[in-house]
Amino acid sequence: RPGQFAMRCNLVRLDENGCLHEACPDISAEDGLALGQKLLESQAFREALGALAYLPQRGFRHLLIGEGALPAGMTPPHNVHGAAFSEYLPQGIIGRLMEASREALRGDPRAQAVWPWGAGMAPDYEPFAEKFGLSGAVIRRCP
Repeated sequence: RPGQFAMRCNLVRLDENGCLHEACPDISAEDGLALGQKLLESQAFREALGALAYLPQRGFRHLLIGEGALPAGMTPPHNVHGAAFSEYLPQGIIGRLMEASREALRGDPRAQAVWPWGAGMAPDYEPFAEKFGLSGAVIRRCP
């Protein structure tokens, strides 16, 4: 909706030293949803969310939705491969969320934290029918 932002929230793996090892592109759809549920079952993670909505998705790319200004200080995880997780915690709610995710996923071999990045505001487009006087549809091919 207008006034909302969305951002990617990748599940990531950390090495034994707490450094970013990789995003988790090999996580199955089922494991991605299960890890999302595991996060939402963590009281600390839910508290860190505050007014944000965490939407688990299939695989390693999850979503965060919020209201107001875009959070600042986020770095795409693929830009800092091998860096210490603690060095890239942004200030405020996003940093607290990342720390809470690390605690919630501690010991899970599939993923050890979430890494939000790539935030954008909801676009405010003129409705297609009003702009062009036509109706339209999108066809999605499902596997």
